[in-house]
Amino acid sequence: MKTAPPLLTAIIVTYNTREMTLRCLETLYAALEGLSHEVIVVDNASTDGTEAAVRARFPQVCWLGNTENRGFGAANNQAMQVGRGEFFLLLNSDAFPSAGSIQALCAYLEAHPDTAVAGPRLLFADGSHQISSHAYESPLQAWMQYSGLSHAADRLRLTDSMKTGPLRNVYLKGACLLVRRAAYEATQGFDEKFFFYCEEADWQKRIQALGWHIAYLDTALVTHLEGMSGNANRHRLTLCYYAATDYFIRKHHGRLGLFVYRLAILLWCLRKIIQFRLLGLQDKAPYKEALVVHRFLLRNLFTVSHKIVLAIPPVRKVEISTTSEKLLT
Repeated sequence: MKTAPPLLTAIIVTYNTREMTLRCLETLYAALEGLSHEVIVVDNASTDGTEAAVRARFPQVCWLGNTENRGFGAANNQAMQVGRGEFFLLLNSDAFPSAGSIQALCAYLEAHPDTAVAGPRLLFADGSHQISSHAYESPLQAWMQYSGLSHAADRLRLTDSMKTGPLRNVYLKGACLLVRRAAYEATQGFDEKFFFYCEEADWQKRIQALGWHIAYLDTALVTHLEGMSGNANRHRLTLCYYAATDYFIRKHHGRLGLFVYRLAILLWCLRKIIQFRLLGLQDKAPYKEALVVHRFLLRNLFTVSHKIVLAIPPVRKVEISTTSEKLLT
């Protein structure tokens, strides 16, 4: 006899984050108390013993194991294809919901049938506020960012709403999202050409284009250890960010928008390379790592957007440093 579908399907995508995933699951199950639910973990070919650890401690979890790293969006799509819930909770392995937060998100979607996605207020580990929403990437933002007007670009990009309710021309960070099944069925989920980064922005933009609302809940709290779920591959993920942004611009701003964006990238990379050489910094860390990224972007100026990710080199032992990341943004 078939059981009734649960209200909620919680989905966690993992990649070599064993201890963090275990902690996430422990927090998640406590936060799901009182809700009918199922939990699916999708593993992108981890090699750190994640599967054995999860199966031993949480045998009730539905485990989907991949033989290769399929990326964030594709892995979530796998779970949504088999999940039975009315709502899908997409939760990063480095995100930890507080008591009552998931119930609040579910209650909001149930009370607002015109809303497809609801997201919580994100907090850093110390309890301080974390930006939970961003303006969509655009060629204008790129020009301001890469011409040195980074503060102006940030004012456009970081448009976090501090009040519960619908957002306009803004998307929610993908650390924790509650998504209505009907919206998934209408859009077929994430665009799997996005390997990592921008996939949640693309999906929410497509959802909004169909007339659905995206909502932010200030009263639902989730602690997010930003960047930790991908920290082991920081250098490669930096390249993935630029590849994803390029594809997003092409998809939503057309060829002209892509031309404007890539011209900004060209001028920025040339300016940085010349600057490093004039100052004799090209062989010094962290500038050496930054040069690798600039040269990668220059080599792929004429590559088809969604194929740039295929040109990204395998994971290197030397990770990009925090200082390098500041140089690249």
